[in-house]
Amino acid sequence: MKRGTAIVIGRSLPGDMAEQLQQKSYITSVATIYPREDGDAIRCQDLAMYTEHACPNNARPDQFALLNFDAPVVKNVSLISDKVDTNGVKEYLVTLKSDSDIEKLRTLVTAKANQYDLTYAVSGTDSKKPHINPTIREFADLAYVGIGVTLFVAVASLIVSTIGGLMERRRSLYTLRLGGMRLAQLKRLVMV
Repeated sequence: MKRGTAIVIGRSLPGDMAEQLQQKSYITSVATIYPREDGDAIRCQDLAMYTEHACPNNARPDQFALLNFDAPVVKNVSLISDKVDTNGVKEYLVTLKSDSDIEKLRTLVTAKANQYDLTYAVSGTDSKKPHINPTIREFADLAYVGIGVTLFVAVASLIVSTIGGLMERRRSLYTLRLGGMRLAQLKRLVMV
């Protein structure tokens, strides 16, 4: 689904749900899709408006395409050759005016459906966001903390060892200089 769209799924939605959805101010357009065993049937005129799929070039606008949200995304979907039952269960694709309107849509769908039926209103914007398991996110955050602590300890250790090395080398160089070594020899010694 595209951003700004949503799908409404429910077996007990009223027959005039498309008209009720169209009357809401936060919905700009509504398309009816028909569930099948192998996916959903959607008219070719509605496919490109709500999804990232397209019908083949030779398809008529009123012809049905097979849309399967569980299958990998392909640009061109296949057309349905047999008859589509448009009197059975219906699902709806809607275009919302803003992403925050999904909650209004969910409230409407819950109010119109049977309380014992599972109903869904899924936003296309939410489906584009990556969903990360919270446990994995916590482990990643813990790893970032560990990396930060390790980096702090490494920098502190490097500073201490550098200062200690300079202090130790200074004592040795003073001793050599007091012993009579010339500056040119000391420079060659430091460079090696």
